[in-house]
Amino acid sequence: DCWTACADIVSLLGKGLAHSDAAIGNACSRAIVIAFSYDGQDAPNLNKKLFDAVAIALGKMNASLKKFSSIDHADANRAESLIEASGLLLAASTSGAGSSNTTEEDGFIGLGG
Repeated sequence: DCWTACADIVSLLGKGLAHSDAAIGNACSRAIVIAFSYDGQDAPNLNKKLFDAVAIALGKMNASLKKFSSIDHADANRAESLIEASGLLLAASTSGAGSSNTTEEDGFIGLGG
């Protein structure tokens, strides 16, 4: 299933955010930026099959931000990349939060109305 493969990729990208090699960590955060970027105000709702994967990525993002924004491991470029990716993940996961119009056939939860 395509959504399962997408969820696996998002989870792996999230897990790669805290990699000790900055190039790998930055590549993972840039990939999240690309995957969750949308050039309009009418972004599609997040498919429910991605919820767990996005939750994993957000958890790893939180740990990575704490690590690379601290005095001990301060890395401004990496922190900036993580912040951009976390903003997009948060936007995708909370888009239009408020209602839950679930349709079983497409797996989407209409959060906006």
